[in-house]
Amino acid sequence: MWRGAAPARLTLTLADLLTCAGRVVREDPAIDLAGTTVRAFARVGGASKRLGATTIASDGRLIPFHIPRVEGESYDFEISGGGVVPATTRVTAPGPGGRFNLELVARRGTKFPVQVLDPDGLPVPGAAVGWAWLNAERVEWWRLGSDPDGRCEADCVPVGRLWLEVTKSGFLPFREELEHSGDFSPAYEARLERGGVLRGRATANGEPVREFRVVITRSDNATHERIREHLLNDVQDGQYELDGIPLGGLAVFAFGEGRTRTATRMVTVTPDAPVVVDFELPAPVEVNGVVRDVLTHQPISGAKVQSWIDCDVAVLRAWGPVVQTDAEGRFSIPGAPPDARSTVEVRADGYATGHASKPPMHGAPVDVGTIYLGPPASLEVLVTGDDQIAAADVHASMHGSEVHERRRATPEGRIRFPETRAEDISLTLDAGTEWSLRFQFRLSPGRQEVMSVNTRRLRDLAVLVRASPGITLPTGCTLCASYLCRTARRPASWCAFVPDSGLVDIGWLDGAPLALEVLDPSGRSLASGVLADPDREGPVHVLEVGGPDRVLRIVDREGEPVSRVTVSVARIYAIIERSRMSDVDGSVRLESFTADRAHIHMYLQGKGSVLLREVALRRDVTDVEFDPRARVHLRLVDGADPTGGLVVNVFDGYGGGFLVDRITSGADGTATGTLLAADAYELVIDQPGVWPLRRRVEVREEAELQTIQVRRLGGLDLRVRSRGALLSECAIQLESEEFGTSIDAWCAEGRCPRTPADGRTDAGGRLVVDGLPRGEYRWTALPPGGEAMSGRVVVEAGRRALLELNVP
Repeated sequence: MWRGAAPARLTLTLADLLTCAGRVVREDPAIDLAGTTVRAFARVGGASKRLGATTIASDGRLIPFHIPRVEGESYDFEISGGGVVPATTRVTAPGPGGRFNLELVARRGTKFPVQVLDPDGLPVPGAAVGWAWLNAERVEWWRLGSDPDGRCEADCVPVGRLWLEVTKSGFLPFREELEHSGDFSPAYEARLERGGVLRGRATANGEPVREFRVVITRSDNATHERIREHLLNDVQDGQYELDGIPLGGLAVFAFGEGRTRTATRMVTVTPDAPVVVDFELPAPVEVNGVVRDVLTHQPISGAKVQSWIDCDVAVLRAWGPVVQTDAEGRFSIPGAPPDARSTVEVRADGYATGHASKPPMHGAPVDVGTIYLGPPASLEVLVTGDDQIAAADVHASMHGSEVHERRRATPEGRIRFPETRAEDISLTLDAGTEWSLRFQFRLSPGRQEVMSVNTRRLRDLAVLVRASPGITLPTGCTLCASYLCRTARRPASWCAFVPDSGLVDIGWLDGAPLALEVLDPSGRSLASGVLADPDREGPVHVLEVGGPDRVLRIVDREGEPVSRVTVSVARIYAIIERSRMSDVDGSVRLESFTADRAHIHMYLQGKGSVLLREVALRRDVTDVEFDPRARVHLRLVDGADPTGGLVVNVFDGYGGGFLVDRITSGADGTATGTLLAADAYELVIDQPGVWPLRRRVEVREEAELQTIQVRRLGGLDLRVRSRGALLSECAIQLESEEFGTSIDAWCAEGRCPRTPADGRTDAGGRLVVDGLPRGEYRWTALPPGGEAMSGRVVVEAGRRALLELNVP
């Protein structure tokens, strides 16, 4: 029977039939396959079409069935139902008249209920809830809607790593990564935050744009985790609307294919009315540069160069074409925004990835100078555990401009990240969902970094988070600690969930003092304090919820508020407790902050940096002046030769590890930084092509030009003969005249690659040493069974000098 008018003609196509058979392997023999089905789908044009289904016999055999052959990309077979975790296997089709011989795995499912609540704790019906997990290389999803009580339950998800996502119009998306251990009860609480609406129009050369991205960060908390990127497809007349964006002060920008990012716009979002922001997407600026080998200083041909979008707080994503360097190592790429920061990334086989940064500047082209590529860095973490926290139970993940997969420690407690980028990275260690420990530092090029972490219990100490009578702590609060880790010799931040008892064991935290903070699920601080000497505390330290809220108001020299200033606050110098961004009115709120004095570091991109020590905090609002007037003004030379392309990291001069500026020397060797407060600073140069330098300087408002000697790198190619024959096993000792030290320690640290590594000539009488700072060296040759000889040699920058020795 036809529904509606029958067509005049109907064409039917006969298709080959494919036989589907096989078996289901039970991960647990106790799994009951009753009610479990296997369904077949075909992927055609990106869509999934159901073709047939079958049931499973009690012994695990698939009841054979047939499906038609279709002109599709692949076939999917899904096992689901009957308490089995849904899983999909993708296979290619056999030949005509062929047969699928399937082997599917049945995993026991577990229950995972969710309760969706609004900020006031009331249920949210009609929210879309999704559970996701990895099945081989595929992501499986289970999606449901919350009922009138805000509840829904997935009754068949796997144990292990899960992702939970909750969305609802008018609210911000809720996303969590979890380590699921079994049937969950009671319901997992997902508390949604209210959201607002952002709308407007995107144009390029005045014409509407159909496809573009809008990037949003909070103006008071612009961490990498807070970046929200919205893709808008097939937009009519360039008009867009985003529902469910964060309330309050936001920083927004947009970009599209063929059009790079706009400058950042500051807006304030309220739930009352939409905020309108129009974007004019600019054409990209051309960027030029040269790529060279750090050891040989020779140009690298065929290196791949790619522009990246910079979102003010992190590198966001690749953008634009990929170009290759020519025979001279030169490149030219149209990829930079005219009025915002961007990053150029360079990759070449056998080298660590290199980067160059383009600051906001109008005009084209822009020359980023020479980008040196060197050997990749590597990181090895050595974990020492005990019966309570075993080393083998610790996992590590690393995030920089690329994300490294989470990996588990070996039984000996080793976790390796070989061939990684030399850059600022975040390393997170965790033991399941119990706690996580984070380190942020910079990997040096061409070096193997080894970091030790101790998870053994050091003292009998716990923190009791105690609320006032009649007040209940929200579910999902965390206790955080910031400290200087003794074994890792780096600042660390640790956090763990607060149980219903409020008692959290911190006896194994390897540091002193400890800055403590309790956060609710939204990130608001409920309590804070400092343990100056944890070894003298205990066995229980009580941390009372509450305390005064401090408000900082960041102002300029005229007293006007300054927004988008990154403000870091510490009671103990070098241990940052809070990091916030000033809002549109210049305010920074420090909830439950009991200290009367604090160290405050302020940074505003493109404007400068100020570090104030021992600032007295008022009970109401403390005005903090952001008025940098001094500059680092350097001339970097190697001997008499100016050295361009060097990145100078400027840290505070008191050992706090505050990075206050990062500047690059030009072709004439001069490097002038952004505005700073007049004070002492430490200059650090650590990059391919030059010997590491660390220097403390005084910076004044007069911006005096300070000349600093750096040492570019070169190498030696030593060839030893005895009575005309090549001499092997001849020990060569080298000592730097300038530094007054043997190079053996440098070689052991991996700074100077030496071949052979033991410092003796090979079978061809040859020894090669690279990565030596330019200058004079004293050499001593110790031939086997012969008399020692010595002399002097000069290592020149950018070349490997040949030294031929004739020994008796």
